[in-house]
Amino acid sequence: MTRKTKTLRASLNHAKTERERLESSLRRERKELSSHREKLEAAKRVRDLANDLARVVQQNVHSRISELVTKALASVFDEPYEFQIHFKRSRNSTVADIVLTRDGKEFDVRAIGGGVIDVIAFALRCSAIALSRRKVRRVLFLDEPFRMLSSAYRARVKLLIERISEELNIQIIQITHHEDLKIGKVIRIGD
Repeated sequence: MTRKTKTLRASLNHAKTERERLESSLRRERKELSSHREKLEAAKRVRDLANDLARVVQQNVHSRISELVTKALASVFDEPYEFQIHFKRSRNSTVADIVLTRDGKEFDVRAIGGGVIDVIAFALRCSAIALSRRKVRRVLFLDEPFRMLSSAYRARVKLLIERISEELNIQIIQITHHEDLKIGKVIRIGD
């Protein structure tokens, strides 16, 4: 065998060995890629399941909150709004927009009067306490919660406070200067 043949044979053997090594590496990489694809698909299924669960929870929470807030608005105002929360997905998170409707029209919360906002804020606070699963005493502290509310609606708000306190078993402690909003045990400071 000539020297050139030996060199070519050595190169060929080296190339075969390299080819076998590369083929083995390719098989390992394909197997690993397949494993990663399976994990990715499993992660997508988990994500979809979590999103479905989140939608169910959002709908449940939305119905409970919107029902309480809408009832509160209806008990105070002659032409009440319906309270809704619109959930949207944005950048892998959920965004909640508050919407008020009346007679099929949507209203921007920022354009609504302060008294309506006061009632909504009160009802949302009560909703948060009612939805809490912690086994603590339900107490709500309020400082002038209805300061923007017209005096024409205070008697209705007083009834609302009493009803919500009783129905949701929430003790409400409020600071107010409005005589017609004083309920239950009244402690006067600085008269």
